[in-house]
Amino acid sequence: MNFDTTLLREKFLITEENSKNEPLRVVSNRLSLLLKSHDGQSTETFVVRAQTMHICIRMAAQIMQSYQRNGLTFLKQDDFDWQELWDKVVNPHDKKHNPHLWGAVYRKGVGVFKSGNVHSFLNMIEKCDISSDTEYDNSVSLAEKAFAKTGKTVSIEHENNMGLVINATAESGRCGIILRNALESATFSFSVKPKENAEEDALNVTPSLCLNTSAAFLEGIQLAFTNGMGKAGIGNISDAQINSATKRLGEINREISQFENIYDVTYRPDRPVFGDIITTSETHFRAVSA
Repeated sequence: MNFDTTLLREKFLITEENSKNEPLRVVSNRLSLLLKSHDGQSTETFVVRAQTMHICIRMAAQIMQSYQRNGLTFLKQDDFDWQELWDKVVNPHDKKHNPHLWGAVYRKGVGVFKSGNVHSFLNMIEKCDISSDTEYDNSVSLAEKAFAKTGKTVSIEHENNMGLVINATAESGRCGIILRNALESATFSFSVKPKENAEEDALNVTPSLCLNTSAAFLEGIQLAFTNGMGKAGIGNISDAQINSATKRLGEINREISQFENIYDVTYRPDRPVFGDIITTSETHFRAVSA
């Protein structure tokens, strides 16, 4: 199958006309999966939203894995266990150190799963998107009209930028990751293809593995950046959180190494080194706080 998707980092600023209230700010990460039935006769779109990029991508990877194993009909069952997928996605570090973590899955504009405090405006946007035959960005104008029907006149500013772009076939895949933090805004990518003389079950590039590995890099980079802040005494990051993040980074490194053992992987410009990111981050924040 050909697989393409993009992760959007979104911010909505909702201002109500003639109101003294501060504008409402809603942020989210969004990834859309267009899936075909095995006979190619029908398609279905699932949208994943989450507080963090890596959780959004990992939840999408779990959906893809279920689809690869069991097909589209399996995902459409009313009793499909979305909670089981979510439980596989949220690791102990996230559970302990991000108590406000949230995520949601939508099908046909309707939420089929949510965990945590998912803002109701995101539900409205997904409902507007499914009602529109045009591009996703036009959902904002539809949302403004929906507010008008409730008697409120609002303006909605929508900012989005890409955090991840994936293109994959059975023969090859390319994952482009866009990084933005206090230190830099940069892009790196990795290309993947089956190893020569690979075993039969490893002959094809697997979209779910590409998604999970992209999530691993994004999660690892953020953890390394945060650890550097903590070591520099910035951000009220406890020693317990630093130790937990260090343990999690070890797990992520092993996950990426397993991926590299399965496929031939090429990085541009270079494979991120989490230890170097910790050192750079710590040095930067010690300098700015001196």
